[in-house]
Amino acid sequence: MPDIVLNTNAFGVLLDLEIVDKIVTNRNHVYVARCSWGKELKGVYGTMMIQTLYGSTRKLGDRFHEKAVREISLPNNLEKELRQEGASPCDMQIASLAYDRRLRSGQSVYLISNDSDFQNSRSSFERYEINVRYREEFKNDC
Repeated sequence: MPDIVLNTNAFGVLLDLEIVDKIVTNRNHVYVARCSWGKELKGVYGTMMIQTLYGSTRKLGDRFHEKAVREISLPNNLEKELRQEGASPCDMQIASLAYDRRLRSGQSVYLISNDSDFQNSRSSFERYEINVRYREEFKNDC
């Protein structure tokens, strides 16, 4: 099953317990970049939602991974396009995490984000078998 990389604005996927159950059943792994899970999480979601998110991560168990991205490692064309789209340093880390998961797993990866920098670069990501989806699209794909 494909790995799933979540951007901060896509953490809401983990609020939907039906989707979390499907992720567990399908044996998917969920990855988040440390930059988005730590600092940005508190600015996007309220305390009650954060508690629900943590409950979902406990349910996912060893299928939930928070990764620190120390070095941006992307193909030049993808990195250039993201920078032109105004990607933040954290977004660059998220893209790098998705690319790394694609290389390590040898299969396609979902990158879930509502950000325009990712959405406007969909075709570039697809060349590397990284499927960028809006949160709502992913719910339908799941």
